[in-house]
Amino acid sequence: MTKQNTITRAQALEYAIAHCDNDAVIEVLRKMHAQVTKPRKKSDAPTKTQLVNANLCKAAIEAFKAHGNEGYDVKWISNHVNGILTNQKATAVMRFGMTNGLIERNQDGKAITFRAI
Repeated sequence: MTKQNTITRAQALEYAIAHCDNDAVIEVLRKMHAQVTKPRKKSDAPTKTQLVNANLCKAAIEAFKAHGNEGYDVKWISNHVNGILTNQKATAVMRFGMTNGLIERNQDGKAITFRAI
């Protein structure tokens, strides 16, 4: 549980502006307050990892369709898709494809297979 007597940086600057007599200092404090209270905008641009996973997912879908689009496990994907070298990367790319609706996951007992939609 946090203490109730803590204040934010913006509140501290507001207090300092209200109780300061020097105009030059007040101007600097106002600039600092504007920076602190400026709304932060999250970028909608995809990250480098997302772009790489999208390209690898496209390559996996092409490999699926070239081999009949049956169910393929992670080991097959890491052996047959260029750019996917490990089972962990294959799992990450398949997860990316499932969240974007490009890949379908099938589970038969313990065996998990993927195929293009």
